[in-house]
Amino acid sequence: MAPNNLDIILVAFLHGAFIACVLLLLVSLVLIAMLLSSFLTVFSIVAIDLYTTSSMFSSCFKTAKANLELGFVLVLCTLLRHAIAVVY
Repeated sequence: MAPNNLDIILVAFLHGAFIACVLLLLVSLVLIAMLLSSFLTVFSIVAIDLYTTSSMFSSCFKTAKANLELGFVLVLCTLLRHAIAVVY
């Protein structure tokens, strides 16, 4: 007795659908992994750039702080010179 052709076709269809779903799942996982790795790369580049930029701004603030200290010392010296001139 010959097997029913519809049963064989149905089994082949289900087998093909199962393989297609597994492959689709694998491709989806690979794409998600690639997306996450690219986001991680972009965020690490941004973090490194922010660190570099903050160190540049930090050096600018250090320079401004040194200039303010120098200005304070010059004003103090001028006030002391005038105070000494008033006393003598």
